[in-house]
Amino acid sequence: MLLLAAEAAASGALLKARQGRRADLLRERVGRLAAECEGAWSPALEDLSGSPARLSPREMAAARLAREGRSSPEIAAMLDISVRTVDSHLASVYLKLGIGGRLDLAQALDDAPVE
Repeated sequence: MLLLAAEAAASGALLKARQGRRADLLRERVGRLAAECEGAWSPALEDLSGSPARLSPREMAAARLAREGRSSPEIAAMLDISVRTVDSHLASVYLKLGIGGRLDLAQALDDAPVE
């Protein structure tokens, strides 16, 4: 039952993040519940298990440039990738960090280790 509760809290945190709302309390609840599950794992808990999100080096590079106020086309040109790839990287970053968008990047990136 604890694993199901952790998954429900993780789903709620993702929903809040997609709506552009902070999900810190739900993320903390996910961590507490998952810790009581003795190592049980599920896909819903992968990014919200209470441990810091792991960003790939390319995700981190795109996120840092977005944090500086760069547009997706500017980031694409700087990293020599397509605009669609930039947007894909940023969507992954938002999901992993449980944030709603570029405005939340500054604080969230300070806590996110790179893989």
